[in-house]
Amino acid sequence: MTINVTDPAMGNSGYARIAHDYYPTPEWMTENLADLFEDHPDSPIHLDKDWWEPACGEGHIAEVIKARSTGTCYATDLIYRGYGKGGCDFLKQKEAPKGVQMIFTNPPYGDTAELFIQHALNLMKPVDGSVIMLMRNEYDCSKKRMKWFGDHPAYFGKAVATTRPRWIEGSTGSPRHNYAWYLWDWRSTDQEPRIFYFNKN
Repeated sequence: MTINVTDPAMGNSGYARIAHDYYPTPEWMTENLADLFEDHPDSPIHLDKDWWEPACGEGHIAEVIKARSTGTCYATDLIYRGYGKGGCDFLKQKEAPKGVQMIFTNPPYGDTAELFIQHALNLMKPVDGSVIMLMRNEYDCSKKRMKWFGDHPAYFGKAVATTRPRWIEGSTGSPRHNYAWYLWDWRSTDQEPRIFYFNKN
């Protein structure tokens, strides 16, 4: 189920950017990622644990994972769009809701994405949790961001979508960029990062 959080811990080209970087994640991006790791022995997607979608929008990611998960979904966003709990600034949360062991989201673009990564990793480290975030495929090709990749102790790897997602409904142009899910898991600190691939079925 999805909770409208009352827990005290709770308190997205050549186009103009949409307000608050709101680019809903196509359902297939989340579905096919979950399929990819469904039978993986060390999956960083903890479907049996409580989890948090801190930029939930209208629930495009949350609804897909909720259908597969036996854990409780905490869905929040800074802007209320009719789903989950609005008015929750993820970056100001000092701890995750009790029991949460996975943060799974499509974060805002730019510098805010970097803040989301670091904050999520900090929140999940004490509980040996995981972080799943969607960014451009080349996001890890930056010297200043290497602290979150490469030798980072929790970096599990990335899952690259070989089909480019279309972010704006009804748009007719060809999508310009490839995207990947980046995966961190504090339980998997002794293995080499891997690259996985999936496409739109």
